[in-house]
Amino acid sequence: MYTRCATSIEPDGSLLEGYEYQMHEIWYDKTESNISTFMNNKEAANGGGTNYETLDFNKDSRFVKVAIVHTLFSNRFTIGDSISRDGQVIGRDLVYVAQDILKDKLSEEKVSFINKKLNLIAVNGLEDFSRPVSCEQSSLPGSDFHELKEGDLMTFTCKLTTNRFPTVYTKAFKLTRQFIKSTCRPSSDNE
Repeated sequence: MYTRCATSIEPDGSLLEGYEYQMHEIWYDKTESNISTFMNNKEAANGGGTNYETLDFNKDSRFVKVAIVHTLFSNRFTIGDSISRDGQVIGRDLVYVAQDILKDKLSEEKVSFINKKLNLIAVNGLEDFSRPVSCEQSSLPGSDFHELKEGDLMTFTCKLTTNRFPTVYTKAFKLTRQFIKSTCRPSSDNE
């Protein structure tokens, strides 16, 4: 992600705008299990089942990769006593897995069903499929936000609801290559 100080919107320098590239894989569960059976599964965490975070989709025959989604996402970070984040999708590209590969692993009927669902994503290229999502604010990386160090983190604990099932996850931004070592200065009327 690339982020810049947005003094044209907030002259006091409290707003950063960022452009983030995201890549997601879409996998089809051949068993069509309810998402709650492996997402945040308490039994799995205690060794009694499969937990989403420990799954290796490439090695689990229940899952077939059907597409890769490339997304350009616009973030806005508001800096105060903590950091709040919001944003939106500003572009998306869907890359389908080759149909012959899918037909080797799934029935013609399932491939047709999957293609219809993927087409809905492709047609709604600017829809944010992560809604509803809510994120808590991140604490400041240090006592003075303008004194960032290489490797500092902005960490947001978020909750995403999919099919009425809430999933808690952490979205973290590691600050690297901090080329500009100055504060966001208010814009001047003389410029």
